[in-house]
Amino acid sequence: MTEFDLVGVNCIDFIARDGIAMPIEINPRWSASMELVERAHGVSVFGVHAAACAASKLPTFDLTRGDTDTAVTGKAIVFARHDVICGDTAAWLGDTTVRDVPHPGEHIPAGRPVCTVFASSRDADSCHAALIARANRLYETLESWASVPA
Repeated sequence: MTEFDLVGVNCIDFIARDGIAMPIEINPRWSASMELVERAHGVSVFGVHAAACAASKLPTFDLTRGDTDTAVTGKAIVFARHDVICGDTAAWLGDTTVRDVPHPGEHIPAGRPVCTVFASSRDADSCHAALIARANRLYETLESWASVPA
């Protein structure tokens, strides 16, 4: 990124075609996938960013090395299927598979994001299935809140 005078965490949006990455945009900011790097490799991306900006220090971790039991880490956004007033979300705060937890009593209109869910597994298919299962458990909770009169 020296051509653009960028340091720290940046990202490149690209389209992959025939095994070739075709860059379409360079973003001088954090990307949503950084959370996945942190989870998969146990590294603080913000710490790496700060070290790069302050001292031009690059990380030494190996992106090809990961936890052998969790080769795939995934992230999905749970969207409200209908308007909902959130109930007690305190248990969600202690759940490492749920982030961006709404406040109790918060109104979330249909079609808007409720929270983010994560899963890790040995392969993409089982990771995808785990994300769906986790989202479905949250949808059950959201449905129970919808059935209670406001």
